[in-house]
Amino acid sequence: MKFARFAAATLCAASGFALPSQAQAQGAAAFPSKPITIIVPAPPGGAIDITARLIGQKLTDAWGKPVVIENKAGATGTIGTDAVGKANPGQLTFASSGPGGAPHMSGELFRSMAGIDMLHVPYKGSTAAHADLLGGRTSLMFDTVAAINPHVKAGSVRALAVTTAKRSSVAPDVPTMAEAGLKGYETSTWGGVLAPAGTPRDVVAKLNAEMNKALAAPDVRQKMLGAGIEPAGGTPQQFADFLQAEIVKWGSVARAAGIEPE
Repeated sequence: MKFARFAAATLCAASGFALPSQAQAQGAAAFPSKPITIIVPAPPGGAIDITARLIGQKLTDAWGKPVVIENKAGATGTIGTDAVGKANPGQLTFASSGPGGAPHMSGELFRSMAGIDMLHVPYKGSTAAHADLLGGRTSLMFDTVAAINPHVKAGSVRALAVTTAKRSSVAPDVPTMAEAGLKGYETSTWGGVLAPAGTPRDVVAKLNAEMNKALAAPDVRQKMLGAGIEPAGGTPQQFADFLQAEIVKWGSVARAAGIEPE
């Protein structure tokens, strides 16, 4: 028997800054040693294009190296963005709290849907991965809002998107994956309460009612929302349907990624 559910948004975060590959190789003192290309994911003449060209000219004046503006418009900015996400296949890495966990699976779903080649780097818990994320040794990470948000607030990492269908109440300024351009992407780290299969239905109903009441209590909701956890509640059947849908969804992702049970 199943009853009561709550969910926490997973957040995709990256190091707070990124340098072009030639800067990473040479360091700031020698950069730039060759022309720089700025890819604008919009047609010429728009606000983004105008801004890029103004900045490009200033960089040319300052460094004496030509800055080339290349317009790659289309698909609501995705074509231009992909030209940079996909320009270095196999060089992107994403950290997770461990193999097969929700953050890992969120990354695998993103890799599959976005068509991006990323290397999974598992850690023993999410906090163990934070040092490498902050230091730029891993490109990005999928983690719960509660775990990563302190680093976001401190400016150590940049929040790219939340993985839930709606924005997080803890990070309302961070767009959803759909708003960021990846339509149909949705994941969450969720938890629920399960009872032994033989538990009488009336007992399950009583427990379910009381737990839903607890989840609706103002003080409980406030504390959960403050931690980035969205109380869901619902009936045992709703939770059972949700579990079945999750099994089908993540089974497909696991097979595509070649993930085997440990």
